[in-house]
Order: sequence, then C-alpha cells, then structure tokens
Amino acid sequence: AFVADQASGLQIIDVSNVAAPTLAGNLDTSAFAYGVTLPSDGQYAFVADQASGLQIIDVSNVAAPTLAGNLDTSGFVYDVTLSSDGQYAFVADGSSGLQIIDVSNVAAPTLAGNLDTSGSAERVTLSSDGQYAFVADEFSGLQIIDVSNVAAPTLAGNLDTSGNAQGVTLSSDGQYAFVADGGSGLQIISLGSEIAPGPMPIAFVGTVDGGHALTANGSSVTFAGAVGSTTPLASLTTTANTTAIIAGGSIETSGAQTYGSAVNLSAAAEFIGNTGNFTAGVEGAGNDLTINFTQTSTVDGFTNVNNFTSLGAVELNGTFSTIGSQTYNGAVTLIGDATVIDEASSRFVLDY
Repeated sequence: AFVADQASGLQIIDVSNVAAPTLAGNLDTSAFAYGVTLPSDGQYAFVADQASGLQIIDVSNVAAPTLAGNLDTSGFVYDVTLSSDGQYAFVADGSSGLQIIDVSNVAAPTLAGNLDTSGSAERVTLSSDGQYAFVADEFSGLQIIDVSNVAAPTLAGNLDTSGNAQGVTLSSDGQYAFVADGGSGLQIISLGSEIAPGPMPIAFVGTVDGGHALTANGSSVTFAGAVGSTTPLASLTTTANTTAIIAGGSIETSGAQTYGSAVNLSAAAEFIGNTGNFTAGVEGAGNDLTINFTQTSTVDGFTNVNNFTSLGAVELNGTFSTIGSQTYNGAVTLIGDATVIDEASSRFVLDY
C-alpha cells in the first residue's frame, strides 16, 4: 500500500499479511503529502505534495524509493490522478484550479495546460474515457472540465453544492458523481446525458497507405506505424480538437499535411510532403524531428525536440527549443516573433 502521510511524506507498507502490515520503505517529501497514485506498471508514485507541487518517486525498489522528478505548481497540490496512458497527471492545485502536467519524461515534467476554477480544487477524478475531469472545488461545488484538448481545457458544467466539496468519485457507469461535501455530507449528483459525449481517441495500430485524403477528427489520433511509406496519402488533416500522436517514424503525403492541434512525438519522426502546417506546434518528448516538404511549411513552435532538421523552406512563429541541434537547410521566413533555443550548447545552423 502506498500512503500519502502528510508531514511524513510517502510511506510504503507491506500488506501481504493484512493482519500484520509492516513498513517496507518511505521517502519524506519536502512538504505535506496529501494524495498519491501509481501508473499501471507500478514503477513510479505520483505524490500530491501540497506546497511542493507534484513529486514523482521511483518505487521500483520499495525499500529505497528515490525522487525521480518534480514540478512545483503555482498553488497547493492536494490530489493527483493519471490519464489511462500515463502521459498526463491531472492535479487539483487548490486556488490555482486544475493543472495538467505532461509526465512522459518523469525527470522533467512540464505544464501542458490548466484551468483556474472558481473555488479551491481539492480532489480530481477522470471519466472512464478520459474526456472529462471532475473536480471537487470546495466552496464552488463540483466542476466538470472538458480535457479532451489538454492544452486548452474548458468548463463543461458545474453544480454549486450546499457545502464545501472536498472529494469526488464516479459510479462505474459514469452516470453519478458522489461528492464529499463537508458539513452537508454526501451529495449524489446525476450526470445523465447532460454532458454530451466528446470526441473519442482514434488509433491506427499498423501502417496507413493509399493515394487518398485522410482527415482525423477525434480527441486524439495515434499513428503507431508509418504513414504513406508504401503509397503516400494525398493529404492528411487533423482537426482543431485532435492531438496527433506520432509513434511510427514517418508521415508521407503527396499533398498537404495540416495539423489543427498539437503534434506529440513518441519516436523520432520525419514529415514528408508538398507542404506542412503545424498550427499548434510540436511536443518532441526528446525525439528527433525532420520536416521535408517541397513547398514552404509553417511551424508554430516546438519544445523538447532532440535534433531538428528542416530540409525545405519554413515559416516560423513562436518558440523553438531543442536538446540538440537545429538545422535549417532552406529559406527561413519569420511570420511572427520567433525564439530559437538549443538547451544543450546553443548550436543553430542556417544553411541555404
């Protein structure tokens, strides 16, 4: 059992003999541990550590847990839950509302998005499809937040309870929210169909080929295999609410590629085609990024890219941050203020 023990941090208890549990290990965090959750692989414990934000603890050796990473949020963290894929931590951050943290790199978690609620976020849980976060928001009751786009969460609904909402859980069918409401006791809230189902995730597990246009409209679209490597697609479009997750190495089209929302890399990736438009930028997660378009492409920033290479003309707007090098082999046009950052050694090459 993994216990958030306030001033004593994280306690790991051996409960193999339930009649006589014993302490297996512990790590005294820097503030007050109020909540803890683990991903499915059980390697890390994510601790809501009040004034010290989110603490990520390596518990692969339960006898000697160690701090793997942390992010000090702007508020006081009281609770944390994880997305089903373990990529994001949803944090109830007191007066700062809901914070969504990218924990794909546990050593360097980053803020992905946030919504400052009207009360004080005390507890958070997710719907079974991961599209909504239900926040016990103390004096503002239950807040229901659409997190289908983690970069821009929005308020979907709310109910101001008669007490101070301090905890929330959902029924197995997702039709009811059970709220611990302070002096008003237990509040059971019917959700029914008032929350319209949001877009659902789309996953292409294998390769995708064929000389026709493909448009993806979901909460996310995952390409686990190469796209267009045998027969390039005519074009590829993801809509404004659809995060593209690239895990298959290459995306090739004969025409345009338009990404209406963020592009997240799960592996080194090369984008090949006539023209490309990355309207919400690219999150590299430490992977190499190559863009290879015959016409001018547009990129609105990227972060956490390892090495970046542009083989054609490119328009830049925003912040471009790499761990390794940035090489621009074609003409570069600034269509807005742009900042290029090489975190390692400030290597920046223009070659055209």
